[in-house]
Amino acid sequence: MPSPIAKLILSIAIVASSTLATFAQEAVTFRYHFEPGEKLTYDISTSVKQTQNVNGQAVKSDFSVAQRVEREVAQIDADGRVVLNCRNQKFTAAMQVGPLGKYQFDSTKEDNDSSSALGAAATPLYKAMSGAVIKLTLSRRGEVLAVNGLQEALAGVLKSNPLTAQLAGGASSNEGAKASYAEHFLQFPEEAKSPGDTWELPLQLTIPQVGKVSGKTTCRYEGTQEVDGRTLHRVTARSDVTVDVNIDRDGVTAKGKIEMTDSSGTTLFDVASGRLISRESTTTTSGNLTVVAGGQELPIRQTQTQTHKIRLIEDATATPR
Repeated sequence: MPSPIAKLILSIAIVASSTLATFAQEAVTFRYHFEPGEKLTYDISTSVKQTQNVNGQAVKSDFSVAQRVEREVAQIDADGRVVLNCRNQKFTAAMQVGPLGKYQFDSTKEDNDSSSALGAAATPLYKAMSGAVIKLTLSRRGEVLAVNGLQEALAGVLKSNPLTAQLAGGASSNEGAKASYAEHFLQFPEEAKSPGDTWELPLQLTIPQVGKVSGKTTCRYEGTQEVDGRTLHRVTARSDVTVDVNIDRDGVTAKGKIEMTDSSGTTLFDVASGRLISRESTTTTSGNLTVVAGGQELPIRQTQTQTHKIRLIEDATATPR
């Protein structure tokens, strides 16, 4: 019978060989691949939990949006850049906003609330969002080059209600939408990567009625992972982002700085098919804002946790989760 020391040596050897095998994997060149006319369906969800401390009083808000989105390949140019026509097959939303109460929206229903304060602001917005056809231009490495259609779809409803514009946030501009849609993809480097290799994605942009966004995301290729008999490649990510808030709309201004205090993300990518299979990220931000409305100045301390999930649906007839 092997001695305890022999067992320990054996276990160390097994761990060492396993580790060496992981890092001995060949370098991988990551690229997205699309076929003309191809249609891919994804379930996408975002949830936000926010607390704002105003004059010593905590105001808590919860938001969630769930979409089933069909992406149709409309065009592929000689450099591999692809135009995707994105349509919502289903769009639902729910929120609870401090004293304003609760609200729900379902694009498959005709009786969504439009009489309450939240309903009057949110229902026209979500109807426009759910019915819009968004044109995404994407590089083969997953960089979102342009977003068209969302700003145009929302232009009319954003003028009708100041609260609608607040709920739309960065989606009110194509530049803001571009930053949001970048969350739906992982941008890969030009060169091949081996397990343990990292790359950085810098972020510098100005979003109208939001402010200046700056920072970076650091990605790390972790190696392969078997999922349902398929060999997928796992990439983790951490972000460090700051938003210099500068909002001036309808007589209300908000200025301050919001910083990301924690973040994590994991992407599973199928190199063989060139498809993103799933992506999940969680970020926590906090900061201080000064809001001026009606001549009154309000200092606000804000914390927010946001979770974003995206998953390829192999069977598009399956019921959304």
